[in-house]
Amino acid sequence: MQFSSPSGIILCIFFTSVLLQFFCLFFVFLPLTWHKTKTHQNPIPFPVSIIICVHNELDYLKSLLNSLLSQKHPQFEIVIVNDRSDQETYEFLYFFKKDQPGIKVVTIDRNPEKFSPKKYALFLGIKAATYEHLLFTDADCSPSGDDWLLHIQSAYTEKKQLVLGFSPVKSYHGFLNKFIRFETLITALQYMGFAKLGMPYMGVGRNLSYTKSLFLKGHGFVNHIHLLGGDDDLFVNENGKGSNTAIVLSPESQVFTEPKKKFNDWFIQKSRHLSVGSHYSFANKLKAVFYPFSSIITLISGLILLSVSYYPQWVLIILSVRYLTFMVIAGLIIRRLKNNTHWFLVPLFDFIYVFYYLTMGIFVLRTRNQKWK
Repeated sequence: MQFSSPSGIILCIFFTSVLLQFFCLFFVFLPLTWHKTKTHQNPIPFPVSIIICVHNELDYLKSLLNSLLSQKHPQFEIVIVNDRSDQETYEFLYFFKKDQPGIKVVTIDRNPEKFSPKKYALFLGIKAATYEHLLFTDADCSPSGDDWLLHIQSAYTEKKQLVLGFSPVKSYHGFLNKFIRFETLITALQYMGFAKLGMPYMGVGRNLSYTKSLFLKGHGFVNHIHLLGGDDDLFVNENGKGSNTAIVLSPESQVFTEPKKKFNDWFIQKSRHLSVGSHYSFANKLKAVFYPFSSIITLISGLILLSVSYYPQWVLIILSVRYLTFMVIAGLIIRRLKNNTHWFLVPLFDFIYVFYYLTMGIFVLRTRNQKWK
């Protein structure tokens, strides 16, 4: 074996990337299979302000409000930020808050220039919130059950000020929906796994909670108020630490979200989310690309070695062990979360994921500024 030859160099790259993959599988993903949050650890649950930003999503909003009002929590309010919605939404909220004392409505008629509409709406919602503990979700989301609020707030302690939750997508027929479910799960495994290791770098605003004190101490969205995205992941990127961040990973703590039905719509949505990653700190950029980049290198270098028949048996064995290991770990997590991802399709989707991420990365580099709705 000559490591100085081109094939030998590629083999070294292959081995290195495989080691990184196994590190991620065993030290980032696997611990999530036994992670447990002590639910209801606080004798008296903290009062919570649930904040929702709405823009012409009345049907979804009605469904969400029914779910929120049935939460088994002794003290919470719902702050709805009506961001330039149509007349029908305005009238519904006007009459709805009259019948529900725990509802606050903040109306936005005009967005300031050079301000992200979503962040401006969230800022006004946080400003209007009564309570210290804030919980965020979107209008097109649905909590998994009536205990969602209790499970999320149970992660708070004297030191924990930021709680990351999981938000899988709703299940529909079709290949695209199945892959979106897989991609959403893989994204969650990465940010949840690193957060469990004490290295949080992102979260999703569909199921995210933090204290008002943390928001004010970190100066809110000031550093990225002009960016379209980042109200969730950039906030966690700047303010999340191992000492102040907790994760909640249970079937009861999940919030299901409505997925895109068309490939172009989903692709644009994902590119917008990923483009925010360029504003992460360098260390957090490494965490964000650790698994996908090592997956890309492992597969490409492995295929090259197979194509030139350079130790093909060993390459096939190593690749098989890697994919089988991931399949087992993913299956354990899917079962634990009662997730709707098809376990038997995991190897296929894991293979496709490499090319998806590579394509998305190239596209994001060429993405221009976009506008939120």
